[in-house]
Amino acid sequence: MNAIDILWLAYKGLMARRTLAIISIIAIMIGITSVSFIEAFSQGVEHSVIFTLFQLNPTNIYVFNEIGYVSPTDVSFMSSLPGIYAVYPVIEAHGIVQIGGGLLMF
Repeated sequence: MNAIDILWLAYKGLMARRTLAIISIIAIMIGITSVSFIEAFSQGVEHSVIFTLFQLNPTNIYVFNEIGYVSPTDVSFMSSLPGIYAVYPVIEAHGIVQIGGGLLMF
């Protein structure tokens, strides 16, 4: 079989099941388009997040501990990392304050 015979058989097969061939071609086109769209969307989101983080100030890094306490050992370790100029531990607390009979929750 030469190339012309192979192409003729392929053409006859496509024409025999024309609807199936068209649906298959459309499905392949939709699949390729959706993969391309998802890739472009994820790159756009990535660039947006990076741009937003650099707008906030890329030289400050805030580290929060779940137990609410950053030990002096943690502070000294973080300050010894390359590119770190200063480390400031921050304490965050929640509570209720009563002033003159009124309650303030924070």
